[in-house]
Amino acid sequence: MAAVAPGLEILAELRAGSPANALPGVRQMLSLTVDRAPLARGGEVAEATAAWVPRLRRIARAKLSLWGLSSIADSSLLLISELVTNGLRYGAEQQVVFRLVLVSDFLVVEVEDGSSARPSIRAADSDAESGRGLLLVDALADAWGVSKDGTRTWCVTWVRPVKRPVP
Repeated sequence: MAAVAPGLEILAELRAGSPANALPGVRQMLSLTVDRAPLARGGEVAEATAAWVPRLRRIARAKLSLWGLSSIADSSLLLISELVTNGLRYGAEQQVVFRLVLVSDFLVVEVEDGSSARPSIRAADSDAESGRGLLLVDALADAWGVSKDGTRTWCVTWVRPVKRPVP
C-alpha cells in the first residue's frame, strides 16, 4: 500500500480555486488499495468487497483523530462512504485506491476506480434505495470533482475557516 499524492490535475484544480492561487504541501496522507470481487448478480457489490466500506471508515476515523480532526470526522466519514461505495460499485479495475490527504487547510478524500465514466448527480425517485450519493457529497463537501480522465473522484472539506476576499 504505497502512499501516492493526489493526482496533479486534482491539485491544479484545487490550486485554481484558492485565493492566493498557491497550494501548500501535503501534511499527512493515507493511501489504501482495495481488491474488488466481481459484482454479484444484479450488479450488487459482493459482501466481501462491501465490507471494506466500514473498514475504511474505521481507519479514517482513527487517522482523523490522530491528525486532530475529530470535529470533521462524521461528515468526512459519510463522504468516504459515498465515494468508496461508488468506486466499488462502478469501478472498471479490480483494485480501487482510497486516499485521505491533509493539505494545509483542507482534507481531500479521493477514490481512484479506473472507470472513465464520469459520475454525476442524479435525481433519485423518492422510493429508490440508492442514487443519492453524489447529492450528499455535493451538500457536505466544500468542493468535489472528477479527474479529467474520469478515473478519480475527489472531494474537499476545509479544516479551518478560510478568509475569502470580499467581492
